[in-house]
Amino acid sequence: DDEDDPRCLVSPGMFRVLIGKNHPEFSSGRQQDAGEFLQHFLEQLSRAERTALGSRLEEGSPFASLFEFSVEERLEEAGGAKRVKYSRQ
Repeated sequence: DDEDDPRCLVSPGMFRVLIGKNHPEFSSGRQQDAGEFLQHFLEQLSRAERTALGSRLEEGSPFASLFEFSVEERLEEAGGAKRVKYSRQ
């Protein structure tokens, strides 16, 4: 079972070092924004996926697309008609 094999384990600190290796912000020891780190990590996954799969990538959807989302904003009028307006970002 690979889960118990210490050669297959990566500590959280080592993971951060490996992912942030070529990024000026994440290669430092300072505290970083988690959202920016996740975005950088997904970009690294996409690059590695394109490198590994090349033209075969078109057959399926990229791994990073599993994390895509959109934000919907709902504005409701306070008085009177109580109209509602939705917008997507």
